[in-house]
Amino acid sequence: MRAPFISAGLCAVVLATAVAGTARGQPEAHGLTLEATLRQTLAQNPDTRVQQRQVEVNRGLVLQAQGAFDPVLSASATRDREYRPLRIDEQSALDAAGITTVHEQLTDMTSYRVGVDRTLKSGIALGSVFSVSSAADRLLWLQSVPRQTVGRLAFTLRVPLLRNAGRDVAGAVLDAAEARLAAAQAELLSANAKAILSAALAYWNYAAKARRVDIIRTSEARVTALVEETRKLIAADQIPAAELNLVLANLAEKRSARIATEQSYVESRLALARVLGLESAQAGRLARPVDDFPGVSPAARRVSDRLEALRRFALAMRADIEAARYTEQAARYGVAAARQNLKPQLDLDFSLAYSGLVQGSGPGNFNSAFNSAQTGPSALATIGLQWPWENAAARGVFTAQSAFFDTSSIRLRDLEAEVGSNVPVLAEALRRSAEQLEQGAESVRRYAVTLDNEQTKRRLGTATLIDVINVEDRLSNALLAYVQLRQGYANAIARLRYEIGAIVRREGEGYVVRLEDFMDARFDEEQR
Repeated sequence: MRAPFISAGLCAVVLATAVAGTARGQPEAHGLTLEATLRQTLAQNPDTRVQQRQVEVNRGLVLQAQGAFDPVLSASATRDREYRPLRIDEQSALDAAGITTVHEQLTDMTSYRVGVDRTLKSGIALGSVFSVSSAADRLLWLQSVPRQTVGRLAFTLRVPLLRNAGRDVAGAVLDAAEARLAAAQAELLSANAKAILSAALAYWNYAAKARRVDIIRTSEARVTALVEETRKLIAADQIPAAELNLVLANLAEKRSARIATEQSYVESRLALARVLGLESAQAGRLARPVDDFPGVSPAARRVSDRLEALRRFALAMRADIEAARYTEQAARYGVAAARQNLKPQLDLDFSLAYSGLVQGSGPGNFNSAFNSAQTGPSALATIGLQWPWENAAARGVFTAQSAFFDTSSIRLRDLEAEVGSNVPVLAEALRRSAEQLEQGAESVRRYAVTLDNEQTKRRLGTATLIDVINVEDRLSNALLAYVQLRQGYANAIARLRYEIGAIVRREGEGYVVRLEDFMDARFDEEQR
């Protein structure tokens, strides 16, 4: 059901000024529609663009946290050629053997190493390394000992027993980062919802200002016509010339009001341009709004009957509440890990190794180095304890994480309480706005009829000029009030839609806004 439209002579003309606009879905050409406004908001609003970058920041932090569990490949190659002067006893032994040309020891060593290490989300660290070391010693060579090449394959395992032990601790940083990413994505939806609400309110304000300009101009035109009529009557000696002062004063008042209203219209256009993220040069070219305000729906009078359902829906669907829940969850991960890490560091290390030896072969013979004269496995087990006596660092982390969790919980509960209390207030505001709008339409209708009557009575000589001016002023005020009521009703729909988390929806990687959500007061969201 659309807003009441009154038709009866002058009444039809003046009320048409207040409700001027096209039918829903049929905007005039070259005008600004609500749909275009909302689409532009999703694409260009600065707040949503900033939040989009914040999502990317958190996505990067997740990748950074995942890096702690990436396999790490390490490789190295070393070449060492070392000279060492001989000791007196070594030189004497060589002299006794008839070797008098050697005065230093030369060691030539080449080694290669390749390894893979990985930390699991349980905190367990795994590693494996294969190395080949080849050494040639001049003194040993003089004693017929050839180059020695050793190949070694080792496996390592580290198991944390107290600190950093378990999935909840080792994976806490990653879990918290993923929760913060989910919170950032929910905050992006919330930012879009706030931007859409701001755009809708700014559009309706822009539309209301445009209609107020039309009303004031129409009122000014009526008074101008009245001035001309008065001049003619004075010229015909039908009324005193003094009556002209009254209508001229009224005309000056109308012109002053029109100038102020036009300025207000310009300001509303600039305000909408800012919401849309337009440059100042583009704001002046913003088209006139063409979409009409929503009509009163019978559902608006019954919205208060569904308060509990709407409240539950709001608590489930509000994106800012969802973001607050994820933020609290991220803090919970941090507290759990910090509590576990109050314990000392107690690690159990295991290693298992196989070795091979080949003599006379160079370092490039990897296969022979490992498979010749192979021995093993060699095994090693170590248990190590680190216990900071004061444990100040761990206690500081736990204190900070606990405070952050408490803060997150308080904010979440406060937001839930705020939304839960706002829903019935806004639902009642919508119901009352619908009732006010109906009364406003009735006021306009009756004042329009009264003005028709006063003009007729004045022509018959039973009403004075002041009577006509007074009724005309009241009609203008009623029309202006009616536009304000229509704007208030449209705003009430948008505000309640936002409050229950149904003003914008996430679909895949994008966001969807339905125009009918701003034109219809039916709130059956849980059935959609």
